[in-house]
Order: sequence, then C-alpha cells, then structure tokens
Amino acid sequence: KQDYEAAEATFRERYEVCKKLYGYEHLNTADALQDIAAVLQYKGDLASAEKHFREVLLVLQKVGASEHYYAVSPHLNLGVLLCNKEEFQEGENKIRQAIGISGAIYGFESPMMAGAQSQLAECLTAMGRHEEAERELLKSYRLVETNPDYARTTVYILEKIVAFYLTWDAAEPGKGYAEKAAEWRVKLDELGTKAPRHE
Repeated sequence: KQDYEAAEATFRERYEVCKKLYGYEHLNTADALQDIAAVLQYKGDLASAEKHFREVLLVLQKVGASEHYYAVSPHLNLGVLLCNKEEFQEGENKIRQAIGISGAIYGFESPMMAGAQSQLAECLTAMGRHEEAERELLKSYRLVETNPDYARTTVYILEKIVAFYLTWDAAEPGKGYAEKAAEWRVKLDELGTKAPRHE
C-alpha cells in the first residue's frame, strides 16, 4: 500500500508538471493522467480510476490521438475495470479497441498482443462465452509460447488457461474440461521450473 501511495504522489507531481509545460490537452499530460488512473485501480479506488481513464480517452480524442499507442492502456484498463463491474458490453468493447489499436501498431501476431488477448478471454469467460474465450486464450498462448523473451508472460497465460478450464468444468461438469486443465497444468509445471511465476 505504501508503494502505491508513493507511486500516486510521483504520478500526480508529473501530471502537474506536464499540465504546466504542455497544457491539459496534450499526449504527455494524458499519459501522466493514465498513470494516476492505473495506480488508483490497483489501490481499489475504482470510481476515481474509471473517471480518469475516461478523461484520458477524451483528451486523446481531442488531440487526434485516438489510435496512438498511448490509447492502448486506458482502453484496456478501463475495459478490465468495467468487466469486473459486470458492465460487460462496454468492457468487452474497450478491450477489443485496445487490441485493435495495438494490433495496428505492432501486428496482430506480435507477442505484445498476448496480454490483451488473455484479458479479453477473462471478460468473455465471465459472460459465459467459453468457446470464444478458449479461442482468445489459446491464441494468446500461441503468440508467446516459442519466444524465450516472454517466458514470464507464458507462465502467466498458462496459469490463466488452467484456471479457465477449471472454471468451465465447474459451469459444465463432465465434459472433459477438468482433464484439459490437468493437461495444461503439466505444461505449466514444466515451464514453471524455467521461468518465475507471475504474482
């Protein structure tokens, strides 16, 4: 908690500096506000975080930067926040917007897409759209599985895959999803000896 407080203070100071140097409607100022929103989300102040994420996106729109890479994080973070609030329609839309912007910049087959793809899978799972979630989650794994630079991300996604199949098994028992979870657990345990677990 103390780390979050210190980070928030630092980000707020940067935000004020950016406003003085560049003005309110500027990419750097919007990026500074995004950092404040993100730390508020981690602290659990979701109402304030949502307000700031929306403010960031509005500023980016005003300065003609809706497709800039600075727009990826506020779309994704806001989408995750909304899905956690069970505001699924807008949440899914925001995550897909983040994927679209990121894909246009880095390429849809880039390993940098894996995190957002897995977040979309979580949102779809929460809506009970398991088949779609499975496709997105397995795609996210495919994007990183052979890239040693993404070993930590691969472990993180494998953990999500195991949890996903257990969730699906609980919703629809007796259809082999527990067995799939066990199969992916083996891969996770094998890779987990080579890369640190995500915390």
